[in-house]
Amino acid sequence: MQSVLDAHETRKAALLHEAIAGNLIGAGERELKPLSEIVDLIRIGPFGSALHKEDYIQDGIPVVNPQHIVNQVICPDSRKSISESKADSLAVYKMCVNDIIICRRGEMGRTAPVGEDEAGWLCGTGCMLLRLKKEYDAKFYSLVIASQKSKQYLETHAVGSTMKNLNEKIIRNLPVPVYSYAEQQEMVAILDRLLGREEEVRQSAESVLAAIDSMKQSILARAFRGELGA
Repeated sequence: MQSVLDAHETRKAALLHEAIAGNLIGAGERELKPLSEIVDLIRIGPFGSALHKEDYIQDGIPVVNPQHIVNQVICPDSRKSISESKADSLAVYKMCVNDIIICRRGEMGRTAPVGEDEAGWLCGTGCMLLRLKKEYDAKFYSLVIASQKSKQYLETHAVGSTMKNLNEKIIRNLPVPVYSYAEQQEMVAILDRLLGREEEVRQSAESVLAAIDSMKQSILARAFRGELGA
């Protein structure tokens, strides 16, 4: 079971590679173009001086930082939120449907598409907001940016010695394949199914390993108490 878990990320990376190459729909690999050609806006989150500790409230408008992006999903922290008036004062950083939010420091390639539930939330200091042109799908291109090839590019070009950082120029020049909207939608549907299956396998393997570990602990406890027969 551990081998199943160990191979999980490798299988995911392989699926993304096949999708980006167009192989999942038989489209053939496309010429790579800079990300700047498919976006209308690239905006770095507000400086830390724009948000102070006293600005945060409970259960307000969520502020999305790198730790809130997990496996292509935005997982907000109710304690890291701000009032509507504060959010309005930082309106240029509000996320819209079909945006992509990307971590700009630390681990490269952590991204998530913005859906209706997240629209109006705020892009935080450690992130960057990408607003795609209408003919491009955030779910597909979020996966493209999260692919191994893109992560390698970002890691190579990121700046900073203590902690790697991305700037607007690096993101603008990130090479991405350009597919028609219909092709993007078809690939997203296939990836949803295949990656969903992979996630089920991962969860099943983790459950089995947890059960085995629990059984081992129980046996060791009984042995320590001298309850195991000869």
